[in-house]
Amino acid sequence: MYPDIQQQQFKKKVIFLTIGVALLVLAAVFFTIFGTNSRAGKIAVEVLVLPSTAQITANDQTIKNGTVYLKPGNYTVKMSADGFESKELTTEISQSNPYIQDQLTPVSADAKQYVKDHEKEYLQFESKVGDASREKGESYQEKFPIVKLLPATNVLFQIGYRSPDENTLIVTIHATDPGQRQAALEQIRDWGYDPTDYYIQFSDFSSPFGEDHE
Repeated sequence: MYPDIQQQQFKKKVIFLTIGVALLVLAAVFFTIFGTNSRAGKIAVEVLVLPSTAQITANDQTIKNGTVYLKPGNYTVKMSADGFESKELTTEISQSNPYIQDQLTPVSADAKQYVKDHEKEYLQFESKVGDASREKGESYQEKFPIVKLLPATNVLFQIGYRSPDENTLIVTIHATDPGQRQAALEQIRDWGYDPTDYYIQFSDFSSPFGEDHE
């Protein structure tokens, strides 16, 4: 009799255990599918704002330090914390710029003391910002390889560039006469690049390729 009871109890335990495992598997599948769908078309963005207690919004969406998922595009980021000067900035989130990084200026005595007490945290912040800046610079150079050769200066001209945003390159040429400007264009060709592929801005001179040329 007792063996039968023990066997029945064992079977019940096995059934309950099987049901429990099945529910856990279903829950894992659900959260995986839900998480994947909710992140579709979004980019993993690293958010790092000091102080760590700062309240942060991106296009009025509340976010926190760490990894968040945002759709590519322009965002107005607002940051505030007690005792610190609030800040607002506009940034473009993209595959080559998956960062929101900034620090607020301490105003009150308590905020200034907070910065002193968290010196290590601020040093780590500077290191991470430096790493992100290098990554963005490398990405920009991959997109516009000519910038690796700039600025270039000789007795005839100076060739530089401006980058209004991560997707735009403006080649700048400073030269005092048409012959020197032509020499600068020839230099670009000698590097293996076609000047007509770029928007070129001449100092005190209109580009022969037109203002809208890119």
